[in-house]
Amino acid sequence: MLLVCVVLGTSAAADPMDPASVVEGSMGRCTARIEAHARRAEKAQRHANILLLTGASLAALGSALAGFLSKESLRKATAVIGAIGAVLSVAPKAMDQPDDIKQIHRNASAHAHAALKIYWQLGFVSDRATKAELQAYIIRRFLDCEKDDPPEHVPDVGSLPGIVLVDPPTIGKLKAIAQPGAPATPPALTNAGQK
Repeated sequence: MLLVCVVLGTSAAADPMDPASVVEGSMGRCTARIEAHARRAEKAQRHANILLLTGASLAALGSALAGFLSKESLRKATAVIGAIGAVLSVAPKAMDQPDDIKQIHRNASAHAHAALKIYWQLGFVSDRATKAELQAYIIRRFLDCEKDDPPEHVPDVGSLPGIVLVDPPTIGKLKAIAQPGAPATPPALTNAGQK
């Protein structure tokens, strides 16, 4: 099949400059980046917890043994173990902070969410200029998602020219729209013939 495509001069793959291909590629890279942020945050949290628990245990053990042992050399050795434990318990502060990585993850996810909200509705847009603007917006959101430190602020799609956002109606508004002449309270039910 590939040989036939080469002979005919066509490509089996999609055009890399096609906006839909760019969006699909960016979406995949963004998803991979978000998953990497989540794994990195989890790993940093796990390492911080292990170092903190190990350090605190060694510090407590070293201090306790140094206070109970009678030989001077053993007391010094356990005091050194306690000091090593104290250093280990503060070591996580010098490492990647899980909260910082989680914030990066949240920022990237916000950009991806904004892009996907528009992406899934793109098929309903018929105007070519508007569709091109929305595809550019989607690509920018996915590119921001892919950054090492994505911006915290996600530009609103309502800022694009030609785009009007409508607030989703509440349940009360939907009921009023569905039953425009209906009274606010239902009439009391009575049996036929009774007053």
